[in-house]
Amino acid sequence: MKSLLVVAVLLIRLTAFAQTQIPASGDIVQNLIVYGATVRVAKIDPAERAHTIKQLQAEQKRAKGKRTQEVAFLLASLGSDYEANRDYLVNVLRGCNSPRIKNGCDEDTAGFLIGLYRAGRKDVLKPLMIAGTGSYDGALAEMLGDFYANVLTTNATEFVDTIRPLPAARQNELCSEAGETDGSGMSPKTLAQVRKGLKAINDDLALRCLKQVNAANRR
Repeated sequence: MKSLLVVAVLLIRLTAFAQTQIPASGDIVQNLIVYGATVRVAKIDPAERAHTIKQLQAEQKRAKGKRTQEVAFLLASLGSDYEANRDYLVNVLRGCNSPRIKNGCDEDTAGFLIGLYRAGRKDVLKPLMIAGTGSYDGALAEMLGDFYANVLTTNATEFVDTIRPLPAARQNELCSEAGETDGSGMSPKTLAQVRKGLKAINDDLALRCLKQVNAANRR
């Protein structure tokens, strides 16, 4: 009985491990990219990392449409030509503000940059902030608003320092957009946490930001 139990446990562990690994065959991009609350890269065997990057670099030369963004995200996540791949995604996101530029920008574009941020690439925060939600409708505006709220809630200092170089009007907009989150406003618990974080900073910008967040949650 004990031996059967051991075998069962081993099978469960092996199954769980297999589910986190990249399949040996199939579409390299679809095997690597994991969509969810945050876009991320599937686990890669360190011994296969260099080969995987070479495959993605080859794929990048022939990719079109959304696949181009997916490949850029994967390569940036793996640290391959990071700046060029990050800048490509940032430029696509900027295109969302212009109806004349048809470059495939949508909520997934923001999702790729948010995925990089949550993987530790803090340099993408400012481009995401500059993007704003004011020119967008639907899913993209909701995604950005929810992201701003998350940053403000978890790290008010980072949020405030990132918007500090921006014009005052833009700072106010971003604080308001963070307060609105995805359009539903902040929960009482989140709002209390944001108020505490901004009051702790206690400078003119933080207090003005707090005013915008409060106003957004009264609407």
